[in-house]
Amino acid sequence: MLCTVIGRDCKFGENVNLKDCVIGNHCQILDGAKLNRCVLMDSVTVGSNCTIQNSILCHNSMIQDNCNLNNCQVSYGAKVSKGSRLINEAHHQDRYLTRELDFDHFKPACVHKTSRSRNRLIWTRCLYLLN
Repeated sequence: MLCTVIGRDCKFGENVNLKDCVIGNHCQILDGAKLNRCVLMDSVTVGSNCTIQNSILCHNSMIQDNCNLNNCQVSYGAKVSKGSRLINEAHHQDRYLTRELDFDHFKPACVHKTSRSRNRLIWTRCLYLLN
């Protein structure tokens, strides 16, 4: 049975719904957001009334208000514009990648400045948890 794990110093708005998620440290999830089977690394911001499912959000990424993400990967420092609807995509610093996730395109800081092989292992584990 899966459960939600929440890191330190996180802030949550009203009516936030989390199911089977891993939330990193210093994350901010605003009013009415719904997250299901997601991994949020440190310092991620999720705007109000967002719905995010089966997705991974890297360090310092920002999802603006009223977004809907399903089976997506958002890279380090990327910003998803207000009202976006993304399905089966990777969002990498203001451009969309429609191909399969390529770990070499992600900055090492995405997983606590670890080596690329360890980075790949952690991403693989996260993706496995979401399937």
